[in-house]
Amino acid sequence: MKTIIYGILIIQLFSNNLNAQNEKNTEDFKIIVANINELGKYKSFVDDAITLLNEVFNSDEYRTVVLTKKFDWENLNGGYTEMTNDEVYEKLIGWNDSVEMKLLIKPRGLRLTAYLYGTIGVTNLNSNTTKTYRHWIDLTPENYQRSVVMYASHIAHEYCHQRGFTDKNDRPQCEFRDVVPYAIGDITCELINEMYKSEYDCDKCSKE
Repeated sequence: MKTIIYGILIIQLFSNNLNAQNEKNTEDFKIIVANINELGKYKSFVDDAITLLNEVFNSDEYRTVVLTKKFDWENLNGGYTEMTNDEVYEKLIGWNDSVEMKLLIKPRGLRLTAYLYGTIGVTNLNSNTTKTYRHWIDLTPENYQRSVVMYASHIAHEYCHQRGFTDKNDRPQCEFRDVVPYAIGDITCELINEMYKSEYDCDKCSKE
């Protein structure tokens, strides 16, 4: 009798653990802005962009594109050597159900990269802080949505640096768009355009 009871308890415990695991596996991945309340007039703008980004990252279309994309692993400036597409996808959003990023919007000052190469922002490798140069952002009603989409694709790119993926050593780096950060940024922009039937240009390497 005790054996039967123990058996039932073990089965029930296994079932509960399996259900809990399944619940975790079905949770949406989410990027959370740790300092959202400190962004002043950019708060709603950043929130709109991150909402779009999370929608893309959790879409079946995003998974399909990432798992079939041919990434360039040559001449990287540090970061990961060649990985399978499944490993890339897992490294980006399969490792946890949420991550926090600290997003800063600052003047570009005298930074040469911002002037010479049209750099929109910067994230140190494996850091969760991204700085974006505010001259790229246009909050006027006629340009707001384009800026939101561009910023979402920019954060997708910078998030890849947070996860350890790097760009090419070569300059200008923007010519090498098949490395993981540029590819993910472009994929994000393209999928937003598909989802909302828009045609925004998210080229992060030129400023009109």
